[in-house]
Amino acid sequence: MSAERSAVAVAPAPTLLRRPDAVDLIVIPAAMIAYALLAAGVCAAFGKPSLFNLQLYLIPFWSFYATAFGIVISIYYVIRGFRHAVGRGHDLDLLGIRLPARSGDFLARLATALPILLVMPFFMTSFTAFKNLANYELPFTWDDSLMRLDRWLHFGTLPWQWLDLEIWPATRVIEYIYASWGLVLVLVPFIVSLEPSGSRKTRFFVTYMLVLILLGNIGAAIFMSAGPFYFGLTPGIANPYQPLLAYLDHGDLGRMFSAPLFQEYLFKAYQKHKIEFGTGISAFPSIHVAMATLWVIQFWRSRGLLFGLAFLHLAVILFGSIHLAWHYAVDGYAGLLGAVAIYQAVGFLQRALARRRATGPAAADAPG
Repeated sequence: MSAERSAVAVAPAPTLLRRPDAVDLIVIPAAMIAYALLAAGVCAAFGKPSLFNLQLYLIPFWSFYATAFGIVISIYYVIRGFRHAVGRGHDLDLLGIRLPARSGDFLARLATALPILLVMPFFMTSFTAFKNLANYELPFTWDDSLMRLDRWLHFGTLPWQWLDLEIWPATRVIEYIYASWGLVLVLVPFIVSLEPSGSRKTRFFVTYMLVLILLGNIGAAIFMSAGPFYFGLTPGIANPYQPLLAYLDHGDLGRMFSAPLFQEYLFKAYQKHKIEFGTGISAFPSIHVAMATLWVIQFWRSRGLLFGLAFLHLAVILFGSIHLAWHYAVDGYAGLLGAVAIYQAVGFLQRALARRRATGPAAADAPG
């Protein structure tokens, strides 16, 4: 027993940079910056350098993260002080995230979260730039096909007709939750950044990037579509969503956080070629649903409050994407399956690299 204690006593405390998986976390900010440079270069090559506009996200993102850091640090030290006062000095649990009891370890974890969070607005600027570039260079050609596919998959009835929710207070709640998706898109990466470094954390951020790149930029450009509201804002085409859009209008298009208000905002920006916060129209696949799926996957193991909120959020977003005329049902299905496929592919790649690292040194040291 004494030998075991001695071994534990002299073993160096693990740090972020000594762990093999932590090296991947250094690559993620570099990949985000590389994608930003690519977006800026491509937009300039197409004669539209103004599409890459850092002012859209830089201050909002950094202000949010600075505020979030302040709140978390304050809560941490209040809880830590109370636990020390009552004789509980071990690690503490904050919403399912295990935070170290040692102040130095906690601050070190916050420091390691900074690189990714600091470059996040650069990456989101790239995502928006590519979305808008696709809008300007490619026409919406898939809406009719996606609408027909929706009808075929649902036995001749459009999905919104299956749902057919006409309870106005419920619709308003869904509108508020749906409108908060952008806030959640910023908040969840911050929460995950507080987790210990390792393959799970790396897997989340790599999947986060790939969902936006592969589904939100490339997939959206291939299947250029605007969504059901497009039928109501485009003159001269038959509108199978007219009853739904009339219900969503509810006599007040300008009400706070209404779906028609945001949809009109996006469509006017598209028509005028204006680059504003969150602009860029794409329906298939649904990034709203894809990201909500990623939240569920990430918090699956915790099975606590965060998982419950993530699951409820996914259910509301998937339902609301159809009910609020943002998406065809197939957009949501594709987003959900796409997020799961990307997450699994990243995990497979991580395991393959881990096996290669594990066998590489042994193979090199083996006698010839």
